[in-house]
Amino acid sequence: MATITKGKKINFFSSLKNLDVKNLYQYLILITLVIGLLAQIYSYINELIFCPNFGDPASRLDSSRRFYDSITPGIWNQIGTVWLPAHMILLLPFTKISFLWQTGIAGSIVGFISYVIGSILIFKIIYRITKDKFSAFIGWAIYALNPNILYLQCTAMSETVFFMFLIITFYYLQMLVDEGERMDVVKASFFMMGAVATRYEGWVVMIFTSILIFYVYYKKKHKPLLYALTFSSTSIAFIGFWLYHNWSRYGDALEFQRGKYSLLHHANAFLAANLLPTKGNLWLSTDFYTKAVILNTGWLIILIFIIGLTLYIYNNRLDLRTVFPYALLILYPFSIYSLYEGQNVIMLPNTEPSGFVHSRYGLSLLPAIAIFGGCAYKYLKDTEFIRKFKTGKKSLVYLFLILIFFQTAYWLSNFPNNIASLAELDYGSKQMYFKIKGVSEYLRENYDGGNILLDEVIIRLLPSCGVPYRERIFPNTWQLGEKALKEPSKYVKWIIIDTEATKEKRNALHYDEVYDKIKNNSDFLNNYKMVYVKEGVEVFKRM
Repeated sequence: MATITKGKKINFFSSLKNLDVKNLYQYLILITLVIGLLAQIYSYINELIFCPNFGDPASRLDSSRRFYDSITPGIWNQIGTVWLPAHMILLLPFTKISFLWQTGIAGSIVGFISYVIGSILIFKIIYRITKDKFSAFIGWAIYALNPNILYLQCTAMSETVFFMFLIITFYYLQMLVDEGERMDVVKASFFMMGAVATRYEGWVVMIFTSILIFYVYYKKKHKPLLYALTFSSTSIAFIGFWLYHNWSRYGDALEFQRGKYSLLHHANAFLAANLLPTKGNLWLSTDFYTKAVILNTGWLIILIFIIGLTLYIYNNRLDLRTVFPYALLILYPFSIYSLYEGQNVIMLPNTEPSGFVHSRYGLSLLPAIAIFGGCAYKYLKDTEFIRKFKTGKKSLVYLFLILIFFQTAYWLSNFPNNIASLAELDYGSKQMYFKIKGVSEYLRENYDGGNILLDEVIIRLLPSCGVPYRERIFPNTWQLGEKALKEPSKYVKWIIIDTEATKEKRNALHYDEVYDKIKNNSDFLNNYKMVYVKEGVEVFKRM
């Protein structure tokens, strides 16, 4: 532990140098907890936890809640199709508690835990690679202080959970090459499956990492196929299950990829409106995604990352002990390819057309940027240029601290407009939240039981509305959806529609199917009266 002698000048560099790595690790756990909690408090006070991506957090919480609060409860019945299930399963014990579900804190708890674990293990991975405390500290700072990850961990979005699974996986893989314990590949396999079952990007990372594992043990001449299959087996089993689930429930093994609620369907709506210039254009796809990465991590952090990656490759090349972090870089070409194929959409203020859509996808490289950025200090420190100067190492420490300080100062200088995930909210998500908040508050005060018919893609009621999930009927609800659309008075007491989300609006990603089907329905027109209307949202109650 560092001690401060009276009369001596306090020096950050010497204090850090003398601080035992175990104590530094403990301090960083405490600092991470405090920073994450402060972000949680800010987001909760400012009503931001339900805002991202037009209400996705509320839908994710509902997706978990409906495992036991629905007309047809059970994981098999409610596992869904487009959204992978791992995140919703992690939410289960928290969404079971009505208070945590209704306030959104259920999602915040899972995000917070994921953020803390990811931040701390980034530190551990870098320290294992470099044996350098300050390098590990730099990597921790790049990850833990990123304002976009700090915000997303407050919500029920899946990014921090995905990153946690990835980072744990690569921590155990680093232990595997350092210590050679066979159980580490089994542990890595389990957490890789968690990443594969959280976001589809994990499928690509798993494949590339399996190839690297094969390479490592081929070079070691020690059962390469066995190690690669041990690592990939759980993920392959899950992927097989997911394909079978989609085929058995929806008649198409690739329903998640090309179905009605898929990202491809979403992208095709932009294509129809001439808002998808990246499709078929490799240069624009690269340009759009690179800009998204820079927007989410900052120019100065990208500079540190480029230096770190360059020196990492120069010093290690394909050294067996340091090869696994390369696998995280596969998300860069994969993300570009998804834009090129028209499978994904990104719009930013500095692209043409300009806007703010899916900017957070640029955050997918953050774990890689943190690891290679942290290593930058170690490899710069060991260069002959730095060793020439007596105070070279100390000056390098201050240089990295200054870069991180100025990047943070930039983010705070025009807060929240310089934070991509927060700035994006002003492009529709925040307005949608308050639009849905109005009808949710009405229901909380006036709902007196009975089924509600609505299109959940359009009307994403907040969990705080007080309506049990089992009382909500959607167009695709098993056995009841189609019947309620034809003869609503027999099956539902309430109907909610959005008259602004019409089928005629070709630019709309989805139209309100309930409104489209019942607007001329005589049973609806004769048996319901309007009890609420605001911003196009109308609530009808059976007379």
